[in-house]
Amino acid sequence: MILKKFLLLAVSGTAMLPAYSKGYISYDESFKSNGMDIRFSSNQCNAFLEKLYECKNTSIKILPIKQTLKLHTAWINLDYAVYNGKLDDKYADDKYSIVFSDINGDGVNDLIIQTGKKGAYGGPSYNIYLYRKGKFIYNRPLSQLTIGTNSLFRVNGNILTVGKTSGCCEYNKFTYKLHNDAVKLVRKETEVCESSSEKC
Repeated sequence: MILKKFLLLAVSGTAMLPAYSKGYISYDESFKSNGMDIRFSSNQCNAFLEKLYECKNTSIKILPIKQTLKLHTAWINLDYAVYNGKLDDKYADDKYSIVFSDINGDGVNDLIIQTGKKGAYGGPSYNIYLYRKGKFIYNRPLSQLTIGTNSLFRVNGNILTVGKTSGCCEYNKFTYKLHNDAVKLVRKETEVCESSSEKC
């Protein structure tokens, strides 16, 4: 049975209705973040964890540019819905569902949406959209960088770094250069670490 509920929340707030429900819920909410007005809606959301929902048939409208993204699946964290800022060492891993950040160093925010849990150990994976000519364009190579990795990549200009664990005790750090919307691996560093390390 589909339970139709509307969970009311602000970007920095929490849900006004119970955040965990058995069965499906409909979700329709608007967010404002540094000038970006977003409307997230789905008719089939299911609780994966408390306050974390997997939503099918999702529509995300970016109102300032009048663009609508249709996604088979998107995830929404009721406590950490939207982040607008840099993807640097201060970024909190695995929390935010929608991220606005400059990925390619052109001074304009791009868009990141959690669409799965294909990261390392079931962590989040994302669709990456670069802002081009007034709209967000899906970038497959960048999106692939979020699969099997320990966290979302970090950005410094047009340089991206991301980590990936291999087995119990090997940690690999990959450095990519982004040019003309394509990514090129420029360096790989391997570190053997203790199994108790945060990296492994």
